[in-house]
Amino acid sequence: MKRIVSVSLGSSAGDYESTSQFLGETFHVRRVGADWDVGKAEALLERHEQEADAIGIGMVQDHATVGTRSITDRLTSRLERKVTRVPATTGARLRTFFDEWAIRHVQREQGDYFTNARVLFLSGIANYRIASVLSEYTKNLRFADPAAVDGVPMVLGSLRSLETYVAATATWRARRESRALAEDGPRSWRGTATRSGRR
Repeated sequence: MKRIVSVSLGSSAGDYESTSQFLGETFHVRRVGADWDVGKAEALLERHEQEADAIGIGMVQDHATVGTRSITDRLTSRLERKVTRVPATTGARLRTFFDEWAIRHVQREQGDYFTNARVLFLSGIANYRIASVLSEYTKNLRFADPAAVDGVPMVLGSLRSLETYVAATATWRARRESRALAEDGPRSWRGTATRSGRR
Protein backbone atom coordinates (compact mmCIF):
# COMPACT_ATOMS: atom_id res chain seq x y z
CA MET A 1 0.00 0.00 0.00
CA LYS A 2 1.23 3.48 -0.91
CA ARG A 3 0.97 6.16 1.77
CA ILE A 4 0.50 9.80 0.74
CA VAL A 5 0.51 12.60 3.30
CA SER A 6 -0.61 16.12 2.42
CA VAL A 7 0.75 18.74 4.80
CA SER A 8 -1.25 21.95 4.54
CA LEU A 9 -0.51 25.32 6.05
CA GLY A 10 -4.28 25.63 6.47
CA SER A 11 -6.49 24.74 9.40
CA SER A 12 -6.27 21.30 11.00
CA ALA A 13 -10.07 21.38 11.26
CA GLY A 14 -10.13 20.08 7.68
CA ASP A 15 -7.94 17.04 8.34
CA TYR A 16 -9.03 13.68 6.94
CA GLU A 17 -7.73 10.31 5.83
CA SER A 18 -9.04 7.74 3.40
CA THR A 19 -8.04 4.62 1.53
CA SER A 20 -8.85 4.02 -2.13
CA GLN A 21 -7.85 1.96 -5.17
CA PHE A 22 -6.25 3.38 -8.30
CA LEU A 23 -4.90 1.34 -11.23
CA GLY A 24 -4.84 -1.78 -9.09
CA GLU A 25 -2.85 -0.10 -6.29
CA THR A 26 -4.11 0.75 -2.80
CA PHE A 27 -3.47 4.30 -1.63
CA HIS A 28 -3.87 5.66 1.88
CA VAL A 29 -4.20 9.45 1.77
CA ARG A 30 -3.96 11.62 4.86
CA ARG A 31 -4.25 15.40 5.19
CA VAL A 32 -2.77 17.25 8.19
CA GLY A 33 -3.08 21.00 8.73
CA ALA A 34 -0.51 23.26 10.39
CA ASP A 35 -2.99 25.98 11.46
CA TRP A 36 -1.07 28.70 9.58
CA ASP A 37 2.11 28.00 11.57
CA VAL A 38 5.20 27.68 9.36
CA GLY A 39 7.29 26.05 12.08
CA LYS A 40 4.58 23.47 12.72
CA ALA A 41 4.37 22.73 8.99
CA GLU A 42 8.12 22.11 8.87
CA ALA A 43 7.88 19.72 11.83
CA LEU A 44 4.96 17.87 10.21
CA LEU A 45 6.88 17.46 6.96
CA GLU A 46 9.95 16.09 8.73
CA ARG A 47 7.84 13.68 10.79
CA HIS A 48 5.58 12.33 8.05
CA GLU A 49 8.22 11.85 5.37
CA GLN A 50 9.54 9.00 7.52
CA GLU A 51 6.36 6.98 6.92
CA ALA A 52 5.08 8.32 3.57
CA ASP A 53 5.83 7.31 -0.01
CA ALA A 54 5.06 10.84 -1.22
CA ILE A 55 4.33 14.22 0.35
CA GLY A 56 1.94 16.92 -0.81
CA ILE A 57 2.38 20.52 0.33
CA GLY A 58 -0.83 22.56 0.41
CA MET A 59 -1.94 26.17 0.88
CA VAL A 60 1.30 27.53 -0.57
CA GLN A 61 2.01 29.68 -3.58
CA ASP A 62 3.27 27.85 -6.66
CA HIS A 63 6.52 28.89 -8.27
CA ALA A 64 5.72 30.87 -11.40
CA THR A 65 7.07 31.86 -14.77
CA VAL A 66 6.06 35.23 -16.23
CA GLY A 67 7.48 35.79 -19.68
CA THR A 68 11.14 34.82 -19.42
CA ARG A 69 11.33 35.50 -15.67
CA SER A 70 11.08 32.66 -13.17
CA ILE A 71 9.64 33.50 -9.77
CA THR A 72 10.54 31.21 -6.88
CA ASP A 73 8.30 31.43 -3.84
CA ARG A 74 10.66 31.37 -0.87
CA LEU A 75 8.19 29.91 1.60
CA THR A 76 7.31 27.08 -0.78
CA SER A 77 11.00 26.38 -1.40
CA ARG A 78 11.68 26.41 2.33
CA LEU A 79 9.01 23.78 2.95
CA GLU A 80 10.06 21.68 -0.07
CA ARG A 81 13.62 21.53 1.26
CA LYS A 82 12.37 19.92 4.48
CA VAL A 83 11.45 16.78 2.52
CA THR A 84 14.55 14.86 1.46
CA ARG A 85 13.60 11.17 1.58
CA VAL A 86 10.53 10.99 -0.69
CA PRO A 87 9.04 13.00 -3.58
CA ALA A 88 7.26 16.22 -2.55
CA THR A 89 4.93 18.32 -4.69
CA THR A 90 2.47 21.19 -4.54
CA GLY A 91 0.57 19.74 -7.50
CA ALA A 92 1.47 22.76 -9.65
CA ARG A 93 2.54 20.82 -12.73
CA LEU A 94 -0.65 18.74 -12.79
CA ARG A 95 -2.79 21.86 -12.22
CA THR A 96 -1.11 23.64 -15.12
CA PHE A 97 -1.78 20.71 -17.44
CA PHE A 98 -5.45 20.41 -16.51
CA ASP A 99 -6.06 24.18 -16.56
CA GLU A 100 -4.80 24.44 -20.13
CA TRP A 101 -6.70 21.32 -21.19
CA ALA A 102 -9.93 22.67 -19.62
CA ILE A 103 -9.71 26.02 -21.42
CA ARG A 104 -9.08 24.42 -24.81
CA HIS A 105 -11.82 21.84 -24.20
CA VAL A 106 -14.41 24.51 -23.29
CA GLN A 107 -13.41 26.66 -26.26
CA ARG A 108 -13.85 23.72 -28.61
CA GLU A 109 -17.00 22.20 -27.11
CA GLN A 110 -18.88 25.40 -26.28
CA GLY A 111 -18.34 27.10 -29.62
CA ASP A 112 -15.82 29.92 -29.18
CA TYR A 113 -16.73 30.47 -25.54
CA PHE A 114 -13.61 32.59 -24.86
CA THR A 115 -13.46 34.40 -28.21
CA ASN A 116 -13.14 38.14 -27.46
CA ALA A 117 -14.10 37.47 -23.82
CA ARG A 118 -13.27 40.13 -21.24
CA VAL A 119 -11.19 38.48 -18.50
CA LEU A 120 -9.88 39.97 -15.25
CA PHE A 121 -7.14 38.14 -13.34
CA LEU A 122 -6.69 39.09 -9.70
CA SER A 123 -3.22 37.56 -9.99
CA GLY A 124 -1.67 37.34 -13.41
CA ILE A 125 1.54 36.07 -11.81
CA ALA A 126 -0.19 33.02 -10.39
CA ASN A 127 -2.23 32.48 -13.57
CA TYR A 128 0.24 33.47 -16.28
CA ARG A 129 0.03 30.16 -18.14
CA ILE A 130 -3.78 30.31 -18.19
CA ALA A 131 -3.64 33.90 -19.42
CA SER A 132 -1.22 32.90 -22.17
CA VAL A 133 -3.62 30.23 -23.40
CA LEU A 134 -6.59 32.60 -23.23
CA SER A 135 -4.63 35.21 -25.20
CA GLU A 136 -4.95 32.89 -28.21
CA TYR A 137 -8.71 33.61 -28.16
CA THR A 138 -8.99 37.13 -26.76
CA LYS A 139 -6.86 40.21 -26.27
CA ASN A 140 -9.24 41.60 -23.64
CA LEU A 141 -7.15 40.53 -20.67
CA ARG A 142 -6.72 42.65 -17.55
CA PHE A 143 -4.46 41.98 -14.56
CA ALA A 144 -5.10 43.38 -11.08
CA ASP A 145 -1.75 42.36 -9.57
CA PRO A 146 -0.75 45.95 -8.71
CA ALA A 147 -4.00 46.54 -6.80
CA ALA A 148 -4.85 43.09 -5.40
CA VAL A 149 -1.32 41.93 -4.56
CA ASP A 150 0.75 45.07 -4.08
CA GLY A 151 -1.80 47.72 -3.10
CA VAL A 152 -1.07 49.97 -6.07
CA PRO A 153 -4.31 51.40 -7.57
CA MET A 154 -3.91 50.30 -11.18
CA VAL A 155 -4.86 47.49 -13.55
CA LEU A 156 -2.59 46.18 -16.31
CA GLY A 157 -4.06 45.82 -19.79
CA SER A 158 -1.93 43.18 -21.51
CA LEU A 159 0.41 40.24 -21.02
CA ARG A 160 3.30 42.47 -22.05
CA SER A 161 2.36 45.00 -19.36
CA LEU A 162 2.26 42.22 -16.77
CA GLU A 163 5.68 40.96 -17.82
CA THR A 164 7.12 44.48 -17.59
CA TYR A 165 5.53 45.05 -14.18
CA VAL A 166 6.90 41.78 -12.78
CA ALA A 167 10.39 42.56 -14.04
CA ALA A 168 10.28 46.09 -12.60
CA THR A 169 9.07 45.00 -9.14
CA ALA A 170 11.05 41.77 -8.74
CA THR A 171 13.62 43.13 -6.27
CA TRP A 172 11.04 44.89 -4.11
CA ARG A 173 8.81 41.80 -4.09
CA ALA A 174 11.70 39.55 -2.95
CA ARG A 175 12.59 41.93 -0.10
CA ARG A 176 8.99 42.07 1.10
CA GLU A 177 8.73 38.28 1.09
CA SER A 178 12.01 37.95 3.00
CA ARG A 179 10.75 40.29 5.71
CA ALA A 180 7.52 38.31 6.07
CA LEU A 181 9.40 35.01 6.32
CA ALA A 182 11.79 36.45 8.90
CA GLU A 183 8.85 37.07 11.22
CA ASP A 184 8.06 33.35 10.90
CA GLY A 185 4.69 33.42 12.60
CA PRO A 186 1.13 32.48 11.66
CA ARG A 187 0.01 36.10 11.37
CA SER A 188 2.87 37.15 9.10
CA TRP A 189 2.23 34.18 6.80
CA ARG A 190 -1.51 34.80 6.61
CA GLY A 191 -0.94 38.47 5.81
CA THR A 192 1.46 37.63 3.00
CA ALA A 193 -0.89 34.93 1.78
CA THR A 194 -3.78 37.34 1.52
CA ARG A 195 -1.77 39.88 -0.45
CA SER A 196 -0.32 37.22 -2.73
CA GLY A 197 -3.57 35.39 -3.43
CA ARG A 198 -2.55 32.05 -1.96
CA ARG A 199 -5.13 29.29 -1.86
